[in-house]
Amino acid sequence: MNNKVFKNIRGNKKYLYIVFFLVALFFLTGLITPFILKNLSSNWNDKVSEEITEIETSVVKIFNKKEQKLLYISQQIKLDLLETLSPKNRTYANLIKLINSDNLNNYSIEVLAPNGKLIAWNKTIAIPSNNILPLSFPAGHINFYESDLITYLSVTDTILIENEQFYFSVSLPIEKKYKLNTPYYQSISFSDELTKIFKVNFNVYYSPFAEKETNNLTYSFELLNKSNEKIALVSFSKPLLENSLSEISTYSSLIQSLLLIFSYLLIIPTYRKEFKNLNYEGLKILKLGFYLLLFRILLFSSKDLFDFLIPDVTNPAYFSSKFAFGLVKSPFDFFITVLFSLIISIKIFQVCKRLLFKNRSSKYWSYFKYFAIPFLLVLFLYLIRGLNASVKSVIFDSTLRYFKEPDLIPNLPNLLMSLNVLILGTSFILVLIVIILFFLSFLKSEKKRKSIIFVAILFIILQASGYFFIGLQPTPLITFVLIFIIITLLFIISLRIYFIRPNSIYNYFYITIIASVIVVSLMNYFNLDLEKESLKTTALEINRSNNNLLEFFVNELLLDASDNGNVKSAFLIQNKNYNALAFQIWSGSSLQKESLPSSVVIFNRNKEVVGKFDLGLGRDAILDKKYLFEVNFKPQIFELIDSELPSTSIITGYVPVKLNNITVGFISATVKFDLENIGLQTIPNFLSSNLNIVNSVINLDQLQIFTFVNSKVSQIFGNLYPSLDQVKPIIYAEFSKLNEAWIYLNLNNEKYLTYVLKSEVDNIDKIISVSVLEKNLSWNLYNFFKLFIIQIIYSLILLIFLFVFNIKQVVFTFRTQLLIAFLIISIIPVVLLAIYNRSVVKEKSFAAISQGLNERSKYVEGHINSQIIKHGKRPLEINFDNAAKELGISFSVFRGADQIFSSKQQFYDSKIFNTKFDPIAFYYLNYLNYRKYIDDDNLDNFNYQTLYKKIILNNENYIISVNNAFNKITVPFSVIDADVFLFGMYSFAVILIILFSTIIANRISYPIRKLTGAAKSIGQGDFDISLDVKEKGEIKELVEGFNTMAREIQKNQINMAELERENAWKEMAKQVAHEVKNPLTPMKLAVQQLLIAYNDKKKNFGTTLKKLSETILSQIENLNLIASEFSNFARMPLSKLEKTDLLEEISRTCDLFLDENIKIEFTTNLKEASKYADATELRRMMINFIRNSMQAESTIIKINLDQVKKEYQLLIEDNGKGISTKDREKIFNSNFTTKEKGMGLGLFLAKRYIESLEGKLSLLKSSKIGTTFKIIIPLDLNE
Repeated sequence: MNNKVFKNIRGNKKYLYIVFFLVALFFLTGLITPFILKNLSSNWNDKVSEEITEIETSVVKIFNKKEQKLLYISQQIKLDLLETLSPKNRTYANLIKLINSDNLNNYSIEVLAPNGKLIAWNKTIAIPSNNILPLSFPAGHINFYESDLITYLSVTDTILIENEQFYFSVSLPIEKKYKLNTPYYQSISFSDELTKIFKVNFNVYYSPFAEKETNNLTYSFELLNKSNEKIALVSFSKPLLENSLSEISTYSSLIQSLLLIFSYLLIIPTYRKEFKNLNYEGLKILKLGFYLLLFRILLFSSKDLFDFLIPDVTNPAYFSSKFAFGLVKSPFDFFITVLFSLIISIKIFQVCKRLLFKNRSSKYWSYFKYFAIPFLLVLFLYLIRGLNASVKSVIFDSTLRYFKEPDLIPNLPNLLMSLNVLILGTSFILVLIVIILFFLSFLKSEKKRKSIIFVAILFIILQASGYFFIGLQPTPLITFVLIFIIITLLFIISLRIYFIRPNSIYNYFYITIIASVIVVSLMNYFNLDLEKESLKTTALEINRSNNNLLEFFVNELLLDASDNGNVKSAFLIQNKNYNALAFQIWSGSSLQKESLPSSVVIFNRNKEVVGKFDLGLGRDAILDKKYLFEVNFKPQIFELIDSELPSTSIITGYVPVKLNNITVGFISATVKFDLENIGLQTIPNFLSSNLNIVNSVINLDQLQIFTFVNSKVSQIFGNLYPSLDQVKPIIYAEFSKLNEAWIYLNLNNEKYLTYVLKSEVDNIDKIISVSVLEKNLSWNLYNFFKLFIIQIIYSLILLIFLFVFNIKQVVFTFRTQLLIAFLIISIIPVVLLAIYNRSVVKEKSFAAISQGLNERSKYVEGHINSQIIKHGKRPLEINFDNAAKELGISFSVFRGADQIFSSKQQFYDSKIFNTKFDPIAFYYLNYLNYRKYIDDDNLDNFNYQTLYKKIILNNENYIISVNNAFNKITVPFSVIDADVFLFGMYSFAVILIILFSTIIANRISYPIRKLTGAAKSIGQGDFDISLDVKEKGEIKELVEGFNTMAREIQKNQINMAELERENAWKEMAKQVAHEVKNPLTPMKLAVQQLLIAYNDKKKNFGTTLKKLSETILSQIENLNLIASEFSNFARMPLSKLEKTDLLEEISRTCDLFLDENIKIEFTTNLKEASKYADATELRRMMINFIRNSMQAESTIIKINLDQVKKEYQLLIEDNGKGISTKDREKIFNSNFTTKEKGMGLGLFLAKRYIESLEGKLSLLKSSKIGTTFKIIIPLDLNE
């Protein structure tokens, strides 16, 4: 029974049954879901209790893992310290090396002497030494320590060495209290980690005194350490019934979507056979397109499924376009759309190519071709425009900036968008190639000269059409140069497909390469367009400072701060670091995200400043307390006017902080919009985001902005200060009706693209110019290869797939081996050279930074000493402050291991940086007695260098530190510049190496391939082959030797055939002589008897005559048989008959001439054609026909094999110079030839061979434009 069932579902039916099964599951899921929801609702109380218990248990397990890891590290450090601090091993070097090892970089480690003094530490100081002792928790017990900005999981333990008790603390950061929108920020949050895992909101209160919340919507539990001591309180939102019901409904919908998608996919194998059996290719394309369209709509309706599975690439914030009727709302939508478009394009390409290469002789087809020319030409041009518009949309409708940052490795959305653009370009290019192939199909003559002329004319027509098409557009998308490049590349790949390898599957690889070159060039071009547009946007934003937006930023910050429970409770904490609190408030605001000069100031209830964080505002940072009023509950926002700077916008505001309707303090925020203070000039790199209020396309540090009032420079942004002659082109620019102009500005021998905007306010002429340096060759190459290399990787993946798919036909030829060898030999040194050059640049860059820091330290030291000389009794702090202000250099001063001054004190007061001396530098300067030392430091992922230098002030030792985190040091050629230059130039060099290696490998292997092909031809029986000698040296001698060998083999074959025939004739003569004698003797005797009987006139003469006559006739018949055998012998040698595959033998023969300068097309509608024949003779015959056509100066040979009734019909047609009329009747005669070295046996033997198969060979037609032979071979009787 089961066997019968399985038999019935074999073949395509099994897919149909699976589809029915999946559809049934779809409906079953919809039917079961309401019951699940109902059951959940009725048992919710039990279910939520189980879920809460499960969450609590899981959280405890997660924490225990962190606790165990910290305890393990602590025990390891304790064992190492016991050995290091023992008297025999006790050296400061070993101690510093131990706690600053790389595997402990994520931990804060502090070692205290028995007297409580800090003796060793690493770069991060979590707990001040005065907070370690006395111990808040027993030694070895885990606890949480809350610093001003970071909460640590910490353990403090003791070490007893010879009655001396040392202390050490190990801390792991567990929660950051601030968030930054910068490329360098590294998030650490235990509560966010739990929220992400359990999909509910978590709050962790890192205090043993935290009390459970009484809110019914939350659940709290105590977090205990390994010693069962409460160290924190974890609170999370209880799972809500509505949320759980919604979640189950969502999962049910996702499952149904997944079932529908799988069901729809299985339709393909189910109806694959029916699809193949469709008679019309156009109908196949329409059916496939309709199927994909429905599938695309299905996927669009299943958007929630993909949002759940791959949220990173379904975010519309990355890319969303109005194209494709709104179906493209994310990078993933774009991928699905272009993938389906590619499938349709491949199908169109395959069908149209097959149609165009098929010999269509119908007059209707000819009429259609001529009628379609104008339509296809217009379609060709508009498809190029469509490709341009699509790529432009990728640049303009995306928040991804493909060329903004000099990063070599993009993120996932960028990678997917690069793939999408490649697929998009390939889809368009496949259809464009079909149109060019259609135009090439008009080529009738196969003469080389006429073909070249036709191709040249077609190329000119296409280029001229593109030129006029661009010129006629009111707003062309691309330039004439780009349209020329696009058409040229399309034409090159089309020629390869049409003339060289029409059926090679590797054509798809070359098409993707062409597509990549085109789309990356277009992306680069449109990105420059976008950057150009951004200059205009920048000028407009500066011209009208958006006060409404600034007010929104301030209002948002104040509202968030006044509603934050942690901020409110901070006003009740004694000795609270309000500077750190101000930084926390600022870090989470839009002021930080937009990189604007701004400040946050905290006042106590008496309106006194207790904390602030200020970036670039100075005296404008603190709001006068006269503006502060307790009666206001909402933020109060207003604008401050600076009479000295009327173009500067200062938006400030405050909000009272109230607890139980009692004012406990005030928070104020201020933002300043001023040309000279926007961007990185006032905000350090480690706090600056990639966003800014005036330009999101180009980094602000690449812009040069000048403002003019009444033709005089009023404000400058950038590092260039132009002279009067340099700004004249701006002042005297030719403005349009919109009072704008585009010019090129020469500044310091560099060319800047500049947008100039003119306006008039209160009879005051104001001009704003925004300039960006025109990208040089290395940047252009870098931008090009940055995307091109990624897309090349995709193309190589396609090549590998094609290689595996075609693995049976892949042969590692001598040319391939040469190419691989050349590439390895050439590319490896280039890569090594690039690595070496980058390391050299890195060393020089570090040296330049070191020199810059050293020079700044000298200026600071000299300035301070000069003040001491002039003002000996002035406090050093004042001298330090004066040096920082007058020199504009940021520095810090240390006495011993503690910082006593910093020109950027607020960053240390906010605890962004440690005030403790760097431990490695401390060791080198104080123990190894170095005078100065440069160390690499980091803040999260921001790396910088710090110079520490000993100085003597008032006969006391101090150390000053200068770093490039606050002091911007211009490096002539930075590592980033090196990456840009090296990647661009060396990528270009690698492309050239690949190109030239291919050419050289082909050049070297060409004669070898010719010799290989010729040797195969000789092996197949073509002894008439001869190679042209164009080489020199040993190759020439080899070719000449081969030709001589071929001629000698041919001559020897003839001589051997003659000798064999002569020997055979001799043996035959002896045999014949012997055989002939046998019947002659009885004949002679019979005649003698007949004569005797006649002379004797015997009475029975008639009977004797009859008897003797029969004897003579019998012997004559024997002689006749001997003659027949002799005749058969004359047709030697006999053929070796065997079942021969005609298709295979003809194809193999054609392959012998792949490297010849001739195109051979073998076409047939037969899937199988076999005949009992001599395969060797068949190959010799085909070689002879092809060789004759080549000697008749043919460029193309068309061979067609077909079956007509019970006969095979083989047509061999060439486009040679034909056979003269007088020679046509002689060509099948033996010894007739028109060649100087010909033997005149080729066609004679061919005709004899075909006739031996009971077939016919005839000359069908011959003229000056070609010759056609027709061969008829009857089918075997059993077929």
